[in-house]
Amino acid sequence: MNKTIIYQRVALVVAVVLLLLLVGAQLLPLIYNVPSLVVQTTLQGTRAQRIAKDALVLEYRPAGEHAQAINEIQNSLPIWEAQQTYLSTLQSSAVQTLMAQAQPDYLAIDTAARNLLAHTNDTTQTNIIVQHERNYTLVMNQLSQLIQDRIQEFKVDVIIIQCVITVLELATVIGLFLLTRQRKDTQT
Repeated sequence: MNKTIIYQRVALVVAVVLLLLLVGAQLLPLIYNVPSLVVQTTLQGTRAQRIAKDALVLEYRPAGEHAQAINEIQNSLPIWEAQQTYLSTLQSSAVQTLMAQAQPDYLAIDTAARNLLAHTNDTTQTNIIVQHERNYTLVMNQLSQLIQDRIQEFKVDVIIIQCVITVLELATVIGLFLLTRQRKDTQT
């Protein structure tokens, strides 16, 4: 078999592999679904604010508004707890550091909210929730910002990878073209 034919086939295989890598690089952001993570971390702070608001409703608003506040706390807590558990499993040292920083505030709010549901007229529990909500929300906002920063870094990395693959693909196609042309020239 002619060396030119072998080179053409190798170049064709390389071109196909590079094309597949380019498609894979395009799909990476979809695979990791990181925008959803940003939304969830932001919602964690919002959920803590909602629990604090409802605790204040139980403390200072008329009894007619208490049923809705209790209902909101009962509905918010399981979602808040599940999301906190999920965020704690993320494999990043920076994320783990922020989650460890938020943990005391999370536990204080969670415990106080559960105690408040058991005894709705407990000023101490309301004070605990209000004391810890701000710091918890600030840490969740920091976590959201950290994830957004990581997304930006990831996008830049993907663009660089795409550019390198595109250049290699172009070089491979040009090489394939030149090999084909050389083969035709030698045949004539």
